[in-house]
Amino acid sequence: MNWQLSGKNMKEIFAPKETILLFECDANGNPIVRHHFLQFRHLCNVAFVDGHVEGLTLEEVYRKLFGKSR
Repeated sequence: MNWQLSGKNMKEIFAPKETILLFECDANGNPIVRHHFLQFRHLCNVAFVDGHVEGLTLEEVYRKLFGKSR
C-alpha cells in the first residue's frame, strides 16, 4: 500500500486517477515487476485511488510514488 496515503481522507487526494493506492511489492516494500505475455513487457500491477488498475513499468511506479526514477 502507498504509505504516503496513510490517514488521509479521500478529499485530501487531489489526483485520484494518478495516485497509486496499491502495488505489487517484495517483503521490503519495493515494487516488483512480472512479465506480462499479452503486452510482452515487464509490468507491476497497480491499483489507483479512483479504482482503476494498470500495469506500469518499474520506472513509472517509482515516478508516481516518489516523483523520480529509482
